[in-house]
Amino acid sequence: MRDDKKQGKKPSKDLAVKYVDPKSGTLNPKQQSRRDFLEGTGTAVVAGAGISALGLPKAQAQTSTTGPRTAINVIVNGTRHNVDVDDRWTLAELLRDELDLTGTKIGCNRSECGACTVLMNGQPIYSCSQLAVWADGANI
Repeated sequence: MRDDKKQGKKPSKDLAVKYVDPKSGTLNPKQQSRRDFLEGTGTAVVAGAGISALGLPKAQAQTSTTGPRTAINVIVNGTRHNVDVDDRWTLAELLRDELDLTGTKIGCNRSECGACTVLMNGQPIYSCSQLAVWADGANI
């Protein structure tokens, strides 16, 4: 236990002096306590939040609208939808992003977990691996 804690004194806040190795004159991070580490990381988080609050312009995501599009008709939960979809969209993306039906989850995005399973024409399918254009005329 450190001497300042044995005597009931409050630990010194001079971190640069506290961790200097007297023989080499270099900082010794092994002497840093968990409390001091957490205080230091908390300061870094607050500083980072302050920098982001300065109102610097944020980078805008680039959207690609150059892909071919196809008009499809699907019946989802008994409601007919006429949708113009990008040919690269999966059925999961169509349901979640275009039709705002967020019950279908995208877990692994590679047909392994089953979180995206929907019934298409009465058969269970992984909607993350089914292209939306393949569902034209389907009952989902």
